[in-house]
Parts: sequence; C-alpha cells; structure tokens
Amino acid sequence: MEEFLKVAQAVFEAYTGTPYDEANSTHSVIVSEMAKCHKAREGNEGLNSISVSGITENFNDFYPKYILVMLNNIGRGKSRVKFL
Repeated sequence: MEEFLKVAQAVFEAYTGTPYDEANSTHSVIVSEMAKCHKAREGNEGLNSISVSGITENFNDFYPKYILVMLNNIGRGKSRVKFL
C-alpha cells in the first residue's frame, strides 16, 4: 500500500499545487482515499468497467466524484491538472 500512497501524494501535490502535509488530517484522508482507488484499479488499468459478483464498477473517471470535490476544495483558485 505504501507505493500507492506515494503515487497518491504526488498526484495530490500536482493537482492542488499544495505540498502534502502529513499532519493535516484533510490531506491524509484525501491521499488515503486516492490510494484506495489506485489499489482497486491495479491490474485493471485498461478496462472501462469491471463486474465482480454482480457488482459493476465504472472506471470512466479515475477518481470518484467525492475525491475530486475534496481535491478541488484544496486547490481552489489555482490551475489544476485535468484527468482524462
């Protein structure tokens, strides 16, 4: 999970333009949620969706809406990287 956290921290800093602060609980929550997305997507990078045991997960957006809202609130007023 450590490698996913490092990737998530780098994406967090690039997207928000804010240095990651481990002591800031908001930063920690956002990065941990982003890392969970990276871990869930591992091995399924080329897929648009995956269905397991009747549950379908859509990968059209890399991060769910709630994570993007949190990221936008941190980086409000700054230019942001748009994920395609």
